[in-house]
Amino acid sequence: MSSSNGWNEQTNSGCLIENDNIDQTSITSNNPLKIDSGNINGNITVASSIISNNIITGTITGSNSIISNNIVKGDITTQVTSILGALYSESSVISNNIVTGNIDIGYIGEIASGDASTVFNNTVNGSIGTISAEGNTRNI
Repeated sequence: MSSSNGWNEQTNSGCLIENDNIDQTSITSNNPLKIDSGNINGNITVASSIISNNIITGTITGSNSIISNNIVKGDITTQVTSILGALYSESSVISNNIVTGNIDIGYIGEIASGDASTVFNNTVNGSIGTISAEGNTRNI
């Protein structure tokens, strides 16, 4: 099994998916990724990643991620999440996206009590809300 170093913004090195055309393929990683300037038809599930300047048809699920300047035909969900057995907290930044779908900010009780996501300058044709561990959504 091969592995990759996660994306490191300070050194501009690591796992990078850039200028790509991905069709009917999902992306799932517990290593930080930088996904930039692509056309993606599939779901993305990541932690501590940067997703920017893409056209995405599918759902983005992430935690501690920067999601900016994308056109998303689907939902963006950020939450305390387990990816491949690792638990990640939540303090994502979601900005300057055009979203045809919903933006849901998730939390699980006290695990996320000190975490806070930031959502600003998005155009959303849907709703922006919070989602609890029980799956109940509340529009904000």
